Amino acid sequence: MPPDALRYRTDRLARADWRTVALLAAVAGWATLVVSWSLGAISPPGPAALLPVVLLAVPGALLGVSTFAHVPVPSILPIAWGSALVAAAIVAGAAIVASPVIALLVPGIVVATGISIMRPSWVVIAAFAISGFYGSLIAFWHVPVEALIGLAIAGLVGAVVVRFARERDRPFVVWPATLALGSYVAFSITGVAVADSRSIAYEAFTTNGLYMLLALVIGYAGWRPNTHDLIARGLLAAALLVGAYATLRWQIGPAKAESDVARRTIFNSVDGELKTQGSFPAAQDLGVWAGAVIPFCVACALCLENRRWRLIGAAGAILCMIGLLASQLRSGLIGVVLGLLIVVLLYQATSGLPGLRLGTSIVASIVAVAVIAVAFSFTGRAADEEGNRSFSRLLTDTRSDASVDARLYKWEQAVIDLRDRPFGYGVGTASFAQQTQGRFYVSVGDYNVDNGYLKIALEQGFTVMTFFILTILALILALGRRAVGTRDRRSACFAIGACGSLAGTALMLNAGAYLDAPRALALWVIVGLGLAQFTTAPVGRDAQPLDPTP
Repeated sequence: MPPDALRYRTDRLARADWRTVALLAAVAGWATLVVSWSLGAISPPGPAALLPVVLLAVPGALLGVSTFAHVPVPSILPIAWGSALVAAAIVAGAAIVASPVIALLVPGIVVATGISIMRPSWVVIAAFAISGFYGSLIAFWHVPVEALIGLAIAGLVGAVVVRFARERDRPFVVWPATLALGSYVAFSITGVAVADSRSIAYEAFTTNGLYMLLALVIGYAGWRPNTHDLIARGLLAAALLVGAYATLRWQIGPAKAESDVARRTIFNSVDGELKTQGSFPAAQDLGVWAGAVIPFCVACALCLENRRWRLIGAAGAILCMIGLLASQLRSGLIGVVLGLLIVVLLYQATSGLPGLRLGTSIVASIVAVAVIAVAFSFTGRAADEEGNRSFSRLLTDTRSDASVDARLYKWEQAVIDLRDRPFGYGVGTASFAQQTQGRFYVSVGDYNVDNGYLKIALEQGFTVMTFFILTILALILALGRRAVGTRDRRSACFAIGACGSLAGTALMLNAGAYLDAPRALALWVIVGLGLAQFTTAPVGRDAQPLDPTP
């Protein structure tokens, strides 16, 4: 290295010393506060409701400084890693308290990391397939589905960490939308640290926030384009199989083991007759999963170059649509309609596909309407009378609908419960009754508040709920903007599919808390695949120019 360059680097680091020391001091104090409070050595300073704000202040400021300020990378990395390790230790501690056997999973995580380094596409496809068949896996073989998915995500996280350590010069772009999604996951981790019952909070995080983390892991992994292609094909094949199995079970009914699992869900039957749940433990799960996957399948059917995989995408979309309608999930149908509308509009507007596409868009729209109408006709006639009324009321007055009335009542009571709780009742409390402030707190939201956004408000407050809504909107806009502007066909395809799936699910959340359980994993895999086309690029011969604008 030339002497002048060495002198410049030394002077630059010297000028940054005061910032580095300040950051180290802030993180050290934050870590001491978190660990001491977690071990019960100190009491929360000030009102307990302010503790989440105190704990989030330093990590949030650190993330902002490392992203936007001109602090030398060698100085900021150890601080960032130290902060991340403290947060990981809190979550791991809560996990071990909830289930001591989790400590035995460390060797499994090491093996999963090794597989994820060598064959990341296999791990992502396996997790996606498990999320599509988890009801049948539980019913027939008693497979610990959530543990397997958690192991896969841990392996992918480890693989990405190793890759970043090896390839420090790999370019990546941090969007405000992805920064916000990461911040929301951080909010959830902090919620685990300050929860009255960390075991329950950990359960809630592993079936919600952990799956959102997967979108960022896939988005910033820096895998090669052929890895993205393999993942997309695996998703389409899994969607085809899940839709085919749902269609089969709609025709012949569930197996006894599956019906035994389905009957444990209180809202899974009408007048004693089970709804179609396919390979899921409940009909609602089938509708949510299919609703998230259908827009992605349609985007691939429109945009992929390979004719065979376009046909597989179309077939998967049709079969999943039959499964969705057979599940009688009305919000799923509404969400899919919005998702397909966005897919067609972005397909028409993108620069990533050659030639005029108006004719194809019109034909695709007509085919989509025809498929929905035919599938609705067949599933409607086969469904019971209540199922027919359930769908028909989408086009009529819903004020006399008992389920709508019940939802309105729950939402009103949830808002009342939050009047004196600006930061909610804690992660997990919208799903489990908790001992809160010396009394046994039970509200209508404890079982199922039937609104994904209000569930977040009950657990973390209206501020976090608003932040989450803005994050979802920012992700949709960011993906849509780049889907239109890119000239790469693959990138346009995956971004269009992710945008449609995310928008449709966001609409569905108004009628249910659908971002928990393995059914939600499919959405975040699709979103991660869309993000990966623009947020990062592999090094070497596969490196691609990135859009630096947020």
